[in-house]
Amino acid sequence: MTFEEYTLDAMRSSAVERQLGIVGEAVAQVLKLEPDAPLGAARQIGAPVGARTTPMDSGVPQTSRYGAL
Repeated sequence: MTFEEYTLDAMRSSAVERQLGIVGEAVAQVLKLEPDAPLGAARQIGAPVGARTTPMDSGVPQTSRYGAL
């Protein structure tokens, strides 16, 4: 699958975005609980890891480039 095909496949790209959001939330929680955790790459990424301001399971509608998830 090319990147162009991926970006045109709303269901697939939405699923990937959701999974990355879940991973990002998990990394953010680990860093809160264990600030010295060996996750140097997560710190280099910075804002994208902690960019979500509401948890996905908070009941607050989430949005992506396709609208509400």
